[in-house]
Amino acid sequence: MRIKYYERGNKKLNLYGIINPCIRRKIKMTDEKPMKKVEAKIFKFENEGDKINGILVSREKSSNYNNMVYKIKTEENVFTVFGTVVLDDQLSTIKDNTLIEIVFDGLKENPKKGQNSIKLFSVYYAE
Repeated sequence: MRIKYYERGNKKLNLYGIINPCIRRKIKMTDEKPMKKVEAKIFKFENEGDKINGILVSREKSSNYNNMVYKIKTEENVFTVFGTVVLDDQLSTIKDNTLIEIVFDGLKENPKKGQNSIKLFSVYYAE
């Protein structure tokens, strides 16, 4: 059985809107530009006293884990910080484009048995 393709603009698509894999392969093979690895800029709070300070650029809800994902611009880079219950609560009242500092205060045992420890944070912001 042959798959029929149709063209949309300069792309050749099948009935499901998928690019012809043969064409995709040809594009990859003929493109001789050097490839660069994308490094994830994720800030992880691991030790008590770890902190990040910068401008809260944006926030969005994570589709996978139902928590918030924050983008914080420091002097070096833009970092992604994954929210926790405590952090989401503290950052909920702070507007975007505000200078903030997040300090990791350590872990507290969760009163619910079998649950992860609660991460505690202090959040400071400039008015």
